[in-house]
Amino acid sequence: MSYSELLSIVSIFLSSIAFIFTVLNYILARQRRRDALFEVRFKFYQQVAELWVSTCKNGDPGLTDITTLLPLSQKGLFLFGKDIEQHILSMEGKRASQPFFPDEKFDKPFRRYLRL
Repeated sequence: MSYSELLSIVSIFLSSIAFIFTVLNYILARQRRRDALFEVRFKFYQQVAELWVSTCKNGDPGLTDITTLLPLSQKGLFLFGKDIEQHILSMEGKRASQPFFPDEKFDKPFRRYLRL
């Protein structure tokens, strides 16, 4: 085996290892991006859920002020899509049925997006 053949084999081996590391790095970066998006979406969900649950107090007319919902709906459109924007706007004039955590109707549209 000559020196040039040995060098070719070593080069192929090293380039294969570099390719494997590149693919693994891409997979890891993609997963980190998904995790970061999940965290941002979940914080937004918690913010909207807290607002929703706060409407369960006795005598509270619900979310009657659309100016509270418009910025949230715009952020929901950006983070999730048109369906979450419409869901947030549909909360106007409604009240939560449970005082401690969001009810089924509130959670349902978010479930599609908030899966690990």
